[in-house]
Amino acid sequence: MEPCEYKITKLNLSTSFEKFNSWVDLDDTKISYVDLLKHEQGHFDIAQIHAQEFKAGYEGKTFACPSGVYDDDEIFNEIDNHWIEIYERSNVMQKTYDKETDHYNDKEGQAEWNKKIVSLLSTGVYVKEVSIPAWIKNNAGWWAEGQIPDSAFLQGIQFLIKEGIMVIPATETSGSSGSQEVPAWIKNNAEWWAKGQIDDNAFVSGIQYLVKVGIIKVS
Repeated sequence: MEPCEYKITKLNLSTSFEKFNSWVDLDDTKISYVDLLKHEQGHFDIAQIHAQEFKAGYEGKTFACPSGVYDDDEIFNEIDNHWIEIYERSNVMQKTYDKETDHYNDKEGQAEWNKKIVSLLSTGVYVKEVSIPAWIKNNAGWWAEGQIPDSAFLQGIQFLIKEGIMVIPATETSGSSGSQEVPAWIKNNAEWWAKGQIDDNAFVSGIQYLVKVGIIKVS
């Protein structure tokens, strides 16, 4: 007799915006129309990032029947609750995005966020093969606050990856970036991760970027 189970073989998600609720009076802003559209695209992309996270978490997942018989109520409850968590994290990130870019008025802040968003979107789907010891969150928080220098934190991460204590998805390097300075958005990621505002996968995307550009060397 085959076991009683459910499997989500395919999960289709799409991100959209509400046309009639997406407008601005350009007479009330000093931002150019083009720049404002770029900023609002960031909001759309943040929603897409979290849609990817949800899809990666459940597509292909198998569920044992909760009570041993075909009854999917508990499974749908789990999925609904997980979606609510992701939706809430997305809202937090959206608000932080506006605050740290000052709705595009802060050009440097906008540039850092543009890099962060591209990095998170470039995975195609959220990375799954991640294992990070819980105590690293403390170190990441201290590093973001300036209590640990860049060199010490990066060497520690490099050692943990090499020793297999911290596991991240395989990442190809693209050679040196020409600068060994850590981008500000990476530290922002570390701070948000330490505070529980983003998940492990979002934090790891920043570590992958540092590996890719050669700031962290794991080979």
